[in-house]
Amino acid sequence: TTTAKIRYRLDFESGVIGEISVLDSVLFVMKQQDTIAMHSYVVKGSYDPANPVDTALAASPRWFYFSMTGVKDKLIFLNFEDTDPVRPMYSYDNVNWTRFESYEASFRRVSKRFEQDTVYVAYYQPYTFSYLQKRLSQWNENEWVEIDSIGHSYEHRPLLLMHITDLSVPAESKKRLWIHARQHPSESPVSWLTDGVISALVADNPTAAALRKEIDAYILPMTNPDGVYNGLSRSNAIGVNQEINFARGEDSTVVEVAFIKKRLEELNGVAPFDVALNMHSQVAPYSSYWIHRAEGTSKDFLRREFVLADLTTSFNDYIRPEDM
Repeated sequence: TTTAKIRYRLDFESGVIGEISVLDSVLFVMKQQDTIAMHSYVVKGSYDPANPVDTALAASPRWFYFSMTGVKDKLIFLNFEDTDPVRPMYSYDNVNWTRFESYEASFRRVSKRFEQDTVYVAYYQPYTFSYLQKRLSQWNENEWVEIDSIGHSYEHRPLLLMHITDLSVPAESKKRLWIHARQHPSESPVSWLTDGVISALVADNPTAAALRKEIDAYILPMTNPDGVYNGLSRSNAIGVNQEINFARGEDSTVVEVAFIKKRLEELNGVAPFDVALNMHSQVAPYSSYWIHRAEGTSKDFLRREFVLADLTTSFNDYIRPEDM
């Protein structure tokens, strides 16, 4: 789209937006010999496909990721509808990302005078399917990493499961860990978090070496590759929210969830997992640690969940009580 010589692009992986329309365009005199062009736009979110399984569940339009060219030294106002950013991200090179400052952004509003001609704007810093393939190739160079395809997505992208451990130590003497992430495509921060967990486990240092002797880790870093690739918000390619699809009947279970359940049940049948983590992220200005309700599990399991929650939040500089 071209409006006042500002062009918008979506022709890159995970790029998406619903519609952009001009709200206002004026020349604004800041001071003598400093006249600035001001452009104001309404930006609408792009909705996921309708959910064919949970038909009453509204489609989400949260994720956006687009570029603007022709913005240098222009004051740009972006007014978001449908989607709900608080302080989204921008990048001049599509690699290094910065969060808009609090004085530049508020709920569904952004205003900034950009310093370069092209800028990328996204709900969160993107973590694409292609970037994951690059990281998997790097991690796979480590002798303590095995990567296996456990199946494929609706659009036939691989579901790649990592096994990280020190094979010189018998499996029966180690704790078994399962992690899966990125059920909801728009939650890209969780991919960066999972990337950090994997990097810590494969590192060449004494701490990582000790962990690999104690832990048998199985990590599925991207459970919804189609949703991520296509720039969806909470669904897979056919509109199903995978997060709530695990308890559905066989005829209502999407292919991604069927493959994940099959491998998870196979591995748990060999020896039960000691810890299983379902990784997400959120835009709310506080941290959430989700565990079962008391009536949803046994007293012993609930106690152990509280112990885990306490151990991973206490004395943690990144998680403060006032932020939870």
